[in-house]
Amino acid sequence: MKLRNFIVLFFLLFAGYLQLQAQPLTQRNPVLEYCTGTWCQWCPCGHQIIKENILTTVPNAVVIGYHGPANSANDPWTGFSGNQIISALGMSSYPTGIIDRTSAPISRSAWLSTLAQRVSVNATVGISVEKNYNSATRAFTASVKVNPLMSLSGLYRVNIILMESGMVYSQTGNASCAGNSAYVHEHVVRGFLNNYLGDTLTNGTWEPGQLVTKNYSYTIPAEYNSQKCDVAVLVYKVGAALNTSEVQQAISFHVENAPIVVSYPNGGETFYAGSVKNIVWSVTNIQNVNLEYSTNNGTSWTSIVTNVQGSLGSYAWTVPNTVSSQCKVRVLDASNNAVFDESNAAFSIVLAPTTGWASVTSGTTGDIWGIDYLDANNVWISSSTGDVKKSTDGGATFTAAGNAGEGAYSIAVLNPTTAVVALGPSAGDG
Repeated sequence: MKLRNFIVLFFLLFAGYLQLQAQPLTQRNPVLEYCTGTWCQWCPCGHQIIKENILTTVPNAVVIGYHGPANSANDPWTGFSGNQIISALGMSSYPTGIIDRTSAPISRSAWLSTLAQRVSVNATVGISVEKNYNSATRAFTASVKVNPLMSLSGLYRVNIILMESGMVYSQTGNASCAGNSAYVHEHVVRGFLNNYLGDTLTNGTWEPGQLVTKNYSYTIPAEYNSQKCDVAVLVYKVGAALNTSEVQQAISFHVENAPIVVSYPNGGETFYAGSVKNIVWSVTNIQNVNLEYSTNNGTSWTSIVTNVQGSLGSYAWTVPNTVSSQCKVRVLDASNNAVFDESNAAFSIVLAPTTGWASVTSGTTGDIWGIDYLDANNVWISSSTGDVKKSTDGGATFTAAGNAGEGAYSIAVLNPTTAVVALGPSAGDG
């Protein structure tokens, strides 16, 4: 009798294990909510981290930019509906951000590493959206469906946030964080389609299969560029404070499915000649694309590559040795070059500072494997021995910044005091 009871108990436990294991695991799209402002001299450095580090390293990240302080006269985008979110998240220093609402606001230097950690945390809910946009009436509708992927308990809410990118407006900066009078602003929150606390999905026990649907309608204002508008949907569990009300999953999507959208470089960037930068885009119903660049603001174009698979969405471009402040890239439908998108504004190509170092691939002891820059003064290098050095005078002199413990294959500068390195192959592997 005891043996039979044990067998039954074991079977029930094993069946429960199988049921648990059968639940689908969904890749998390980590969320960065950050505060910024056109008046903020340090904010361009935050924008640069997002463009050059976050979206190239964590391309599925959902980035949401709140311009503040709320209702400030110093910025044209601070009066959005739901701007109470800025104070509710505890944002007062600019730029700071919150990752998946798991902590109080953190410095921009910690955004990338925190997002990278969150990618490996599986989502607890799945989100799907059926949306429609009428370009004639500018009417937008969305049916948002949320399904738990495991047994959940608590109060869960959903935020629906409208954003716009590609807007040109003056941005304050400084010697380390460059602004300009024709700055291109991305991920700008235009408003919440519900409210800043969101709509309740459930309060109590929530089991897989218990689908919750929320429907939304909104008329996109005429002054918004609908082809540059995105909607972010994020589901969170209500906690003691909003900035510790953990996001369970998020997605973002275009309001209007433009056939091609170039997202990087999109204007205002500065690239060193000879460096490698990712051109980033998205396509809808396009198989292959051609890539081109211009150094005269689009008067003429030079081919980069042809017939790249459109769905790849990224291409590593070796920046040409042509100094210009009027550079753009464009992505074209390979079967119909009349369909394309290009950078919203010009970016610059400058000569790299003379450092006395060169990136080599022989793998011998002490070879310099990586070089990156923040601006014309702040240059960092990493080596096969793990040594990291930095210069604040454009490469005239270098000082030790640390040692990674093994070969530092590449380096990415986040700010004047912080850089991250990728540990690479051992000596001899190149």
